[in-house]
Amino acid sequence: MSVPLRTSDPWTIRVPVPKARRWLFAALVLGTTAFGSIMMIGIVRAAGVTILEIVIVGLFVPTFAWISVSFWNALIGFVLLAAGRDPLSLERVTAHDNQLPGKHRPLRSRTAVVMPVHNEDPNRVVSGLAAMIAALDSTPAASAFDFHLLSDTTDPRVARAEEAAWAALGDSVAESGRLH
Repeated sequence: MSVPLRTSDPWTIRVPVPKARRWLFAALVLGTTAFGSIMMIGIVRAAGVTILEIVIVGLFVPTFAWISVSFWNALIGFVLLAAGRDPLSLERVTAHDNQLPGKHRPLRSRTAVVMPVHNEDPNRVVSGLAAMIAALDSTPAASAFDFHLLSDTTDPRVARAEEAAWAALGDSVAESGRLH
């Protein structure tokens, strides 16, 4: 059984056996978590159990489950990538589908590059942003990126320097409407 991923899209992607894939993932995560938890209980039980050790095991189980989810997600993704399979449809992905170097599909959405700062050296911060902008400007997708400086600087002198450095960056960027 397969479920359409996008129904309004003319190129509908079919997801084969979604329930079986969810059950397999859940079994891998729960099995790994159970194994790790049993091992942890064996380690704690070796010298007698205290209330603190019970709390430690109680905190260990959900934390280990979280790590297990990340591990299995990464491993499955690696195997699919190594096998050249699409993660949704499981169909073989050709070199054309992966876009050969130098070939780019136009981006259909915008991306915000956000730089949070707090009482930092404005010249260093703006220089880093300028380097990112220059690197992106060398790609065909440069206009799809907007840059945001989020400052909660408390020092008025640093805040004025940030504003001046940001204004200077805006003057040097071709599309200053991309800076916010």
